[in-house]
Amino acid sequence: MAEAHLIMNPARSLCMVTDDFLPAATGVGIHVQTIVEIMAERGLRVSVLTSRRPGQAAVEYWCGAKIIRVPSMKLLGFHLGFPKAGLIEDIFDQEGIDLVHFHYLGWMMKTVLRVARKRKLKCVYTTHMTLGHLTPTRPLRLFLPVLEWGYRRMCRKLDLIIVPSLHLIPEIQSRTDVPVQYLNNPIRFHKSELAQTLSTKEHPFTVLFVGRLSAEKNIPFLLRAFARLHKEFQLCRLWIVGEGRELKSLTIMSRQLGISEQTVFCGQHSHEELSKFYSKSDVFVLPSLFETHGMVAVEAMRFAKPVILTDSIVSARELVTPEENGFIVTLNDDEELCAQLLRLARDRDLGERMGRRGLKRAQEYDPGQAVDRLLELYPLA
Repeated sequence: MAEAHLIMNPARSLCMVTDDFLPAATGVGIHVQTIVEIMAERGLRVSVLTSRRPGQAAVEYWCGAKIIRVPSMKLLGFHLGFPKAGLIEDIFDQEGIDLVHFHYLGWMMKTVLRVARKRKLKCVYTTHMTLGHLTPTRPLRLFLPVLEWGYRRMCRKLDLIIVPSLHLIPEIQSRTDVPVQYLNNPIRFHKSELAQTLSTKEHPFTVLFVGRLSAEKNIPFLLRAFARLHKEFQLCRLWIVGEGRELKSLTIMSRQLGISEQTVFCGQHSHEELSKFYSKSDVFVLPSLFETHGMVAVEAMRFAKPVILTDSIVSARELVTPEENGFIVTLNDDEELCAQLLRLARDRDLGERMGRRGLKRAQEYDPGQAVDRLLELYPLA
């Protein structure tokens, strides 16, 4: 495999492969939007191969990049691409693709990777997800050995693997001899959105979650801890922003816990609209069972909010220094999460101090610098 030290030639043509893109339903889609927009601004030729949802055009242009949507199916709440190899061959011919950058594990990656290797194209993969994301429920975990075998086999076909957390490097490197490099996930908000950041002392203490309503996000843990908080500190509310298959069960659970009036299921919102939730919250909680990076936590930090992460999140200690810009709690320890929420509810000044420190740390996730680094990593011949 080629070493990854050459800067991308602007005359070359790059293809991003992601099942989620526009509109973004996941953090991966937002990540790809961010880097594609900056690359296009710099005059690079970028195509995005993504899934096609009902009512969407097969081809359109966005911020100077070409979006190509392939036949898709909705499975487990996600729109996943299922293109035929012949279609990918035609797209590569038309666009003159030199390098393919994958962002999603799935059938589309498998098909596109096969075509790309046949053409001897350079192939890069960013590990936004672990195998745990593909097996969130107990029945699906029976397939882990097969998925592990397939994952190792796939890794051998790549030229470069990019990880969003330094803690992932040993795990990925144990599966492959392909070079593994770290690159943080960039965060981009416009100045007008960031200007909404304000003090929230005059409002009820507001706990925020942003993400898919799916099993791996472990939202029942947050609901249980918030129910404990409400017994100790009644002037509080919980905003859950996102949509997914767990909505009905979570709504029922909030009623059973006696917090339905304090819990607002806000639905899905665009990345731009998220600013109003970040700005008006007091603390952001990511209760996930597993997570490679937790980009939404950095987004909350960008709005000067303290964050609470579970110790099962791979990058937890890269994002949070406990007592400095937030807390790291033991997974599914309702009492511990409640205790940290209660501290922040009773001491708003503590939350604001933590938020200011988090804001300083979030500035390290500058999108322009991330794209600079990405272009240095691309292993072009």
